[in-house]
Amino acid sequence: MGKFTATKHANGRDWWILAHEQNTNRFYRILLDLQGFHNLGSQMVGANAVDGFGQACFSPNGEHYLMYDGITFDSTIGSFLNLYDFDRCTGLLSNHRHTNIKPGGYGGVAFSPNSRYFYYNNWFWAYQYDMLAADIWASQTLIAEWDGYHAPTGTRFMFMQLMPDGKVYSCTSTLSTVLHVIQHPDEPAAFCNYQQHAVHMPTRNSNSIPNFPHFRLGPVDGSSCDTLGLDNRPEAWYRYESDTLDVLHVDFHDLSSYEPATWSWDFGDGKKSAERHPTHQYAEKGIYEVCFTVSNVNGSDTHCKTLYLGVSAQENPVLQNQVLVSPNPFRERIAVSLSASLRSPVFRMYDAVGQLIREERLAFGITEVETVSLAAGMYFWEVLAGGERVKAGKVVKQP
Repeated sequence: MGKFTATKHANGRDWWILAHEQNTNRFYRILLDLQGFHNLGSQMVGANAVDGFGQACFSPNGEHYLMYDGITFDSTIGSFLNLYDFDRCTGLLSNHRHTNIKPGGYGGVAFSPNSRYFYYNNWFWAYQYDMLAADIWASQTLIAEWDGYHAPTGTRFMFMQLMPDGKVYSCTSTLSTVLHVIQHPDEPAAFCNYQQHAVHMPTRNSNSIPNFPHFRLGPVDGSSCDTLGLDNRPEAWYRYESDTLDVLHVDFHDLSSYEPATWSWDFGDGKKSAERHPTHQYAEKGIYEVCFTVSNVNGSDTHCKTLYLGVSAQENPVLQNQVLVSPNPFRERIAVSLSASLRSPVFRMYDAVGQLIREERLAFGITEVETVSLAAGMYFWEVLAGGERVKAGKVVKQP
């Protein structure tokens, strides 16, 4: 039933790939190194795992392996979650724990960036589990129930994936044009913020999402497999989001890699923080350089970004680069690409005499604007956010 997934070897360079044999407790270990793929045999561990339509993943720290098998929505059979510990040195699983979910159904699983929480959703419900709970299965907390939204088909929950931006995305089980997003997966259930149909895509997708292993995982320092002389030297990185109602209220999210142990923020206004994911309230609009430093016993690293808070788009070259209208010239449609979180973004298109001929609400990502009925010629466009013009330009339609 597939479910191939990978994690870094304890040496920080090679990869382990696991494959489960259907309806057994046998797993095959495949090692990928500089010489290629090596079949290192199989392991039988714990109880048999009944294969179903689902997903498997490693925790970002490589210490746990999780497999979900959706069998049926029938409450007499349900579905199964199988959780194991994983040894990155030997590639062996241990400590099999499992639970039977009734009703279950088809779905997916993903871990939080800090590896503390994992998430499971099926067509109708999404849950969070706490790895630090005395009883992991008893920590199950409902975080979302499908709201019945259609785009254009029903957007029921399906496979999940932790992405490089530190968010967990979920595709749908039907040919829809949306993705669901867990905005803050490192937070407890009440604050993780599962947003349904948060990302709108230019084409339909069904039961498919990228399978990203966690590339930002270094060696197990000091282990018997730490043989390549690599060290977990931290690399600083972060993202930020302004509140849609208060642009001066900013959430910062650590996306650093290679096991940072301490975090230090300089918000550019004289204020500082040692939290991993801080929230900061600026006193006034302006341009701020925010520097973020992470450290561990092997070293430290700093990453700085310039924030433009409440200033006009003309003063914000970063924002200008995050709005793209293409192609130019065009024929049947125009694609408006947003890589920035804007407040109520709108695309407007005008003819040569300034008459408004198209207006589309925009979503993060790509929004396609149909232009088949337009005559050949020159047109003007603008993108507005919160009523303020962010960017403007002109395009030409070819005959």
